[in-house]
Amino acid sequence: MQRSRHRQKPWEKFAGGAGRHSMTSKQQMKQMQMTLFNEEPVRPTGAAAFKKMTTWMRSRNYGAEEGFHEICSALYGPAAPKLTKLDLEQFNTAMLKLGFVFPKEQVTELFDLLDMNKDGMVDIKDWSGQMPEQGVSNIPTDPLH
Repeated sequence: MQRSRHRQKPWEKFAGGAGRHSMTSKQQMKQMQMTLFNEEPVRPTGAAAFKKMTTWMRSRNYGAEEGFHEICSALYGPAAPKLTKLDLEQFNTAMLKLGFVFPKEQVTELFDLLDMNKDGMVDIKDWSGQMPEQGVSNIPTDPLH
């Protein structure tokens, strides 16, 4: 009986034993690099979610006030109160209703970025401080996203 002469390629050992094609080449390469260089996996950050939010606002030609009102309207309906404050759970619910699906930790990081006075609530003042009318923010962009 002959043995297979297939030599295992370096990235194949990272495929999890589920077969040669259980991971894409990019996934295999990334996993191999992280293992070889002992790196932690790169996880999405609040900056990536922030970028999606600002893109969404620009696509609708919203300023800071209109964008915040749209988020409040998603949660409370069109007659949302003007002096609304959102906690993390309300903010997450509003994001989901608007079609933004972010991992929980990414929503938490975005919320923390927006909560300028760190009172656990995001209001129009916090929102406007991070999303000025020009669509530019003082939050650093994430170079990986």
